Amino acid sequence: MSILDAFKQIEPLVRQIVREEIESALLANYETMESSSNAEIAKDLMNTKETAAYLGVSPLTVYRLRKENELGFYRVGSRILFSLKDHIRPHLETTEQRSRMGRKGREDIRADRIMHP
Repeated sequence: MSILDAFKQIEPLVRQIVREEIESALLANYETMESSSNAEIAKDLMNTKETAAYLGVSPLTVYRLRKENELGFYRVGSRILFSLKDHIRPHLETTEQRSRMGRKGREDIRADRIMHP
C-alpha cells in the first residue's frame, strides 16, 4: 500500500475530527462571548429598588419619576428595568442642569422632554 492510498483511507476520518474540533472551538467561543455580553447588559440594568438605592431616593420616588416621564425605562414582560447608560445617568444630568437653572429651567426642560422624548 502506498502513502497515497493510506492517506485516502484516513482522509475522511481526519476531516471529521478537524470539523468536530472547529465546531467545538466555535461553540465554546460563542458561549463565552454570549455570557460576557449578557453579564455586561445585566450590570447596566436595574430594577426599581436598585434604581432607588442608586439614586438615593425611595422606590415611590422612582415610580413617580417614571409616571411623570422624567425617568425612562424598559418593560421586559411584566418587569420594569432602568438602564444606567440610557435612563439613570441622563436623568442625573438633567437633574443637575435643573438645579443650576432654577424653576424656569425645569419647566423648559420638561417641555423639551415632552416635545423630544
